Amino acid sequence: MGYPSYVVTDSGEATEEHWLTMPAKLKSELLEFMASYDEPSDGELDDVCCWYDASLQRCKHHQHRPNVCRDFEIGSQDCLGWRKVYSS
Repeated sequence: MGYPSYVVTDSGEATEEHWLTMPAKLKSELLEFMASYDEPSDGELDDVCCWYDASLQRCKHHQHRPNVCRDFEIGSQDCLGWRKVYSS
């Protein structure tokens, strides 16, 4: 979960509306981050999303978040579980 995850086609092309309408500068910054991102080793937890603002406890680019983030209900059992893991 080190960065927002957008649904892609088999050819690797993102198709989500939120990706397609994202400002070019923000998209470029995210692609740069993704290119330099080190995946965690087997069994290790990934880091929090690079768009997460811990001081404000929200997404820095909320209006451009992918569908998976939109489907992850705030305050749900899954959400609270992730918060518990990353708050320690």
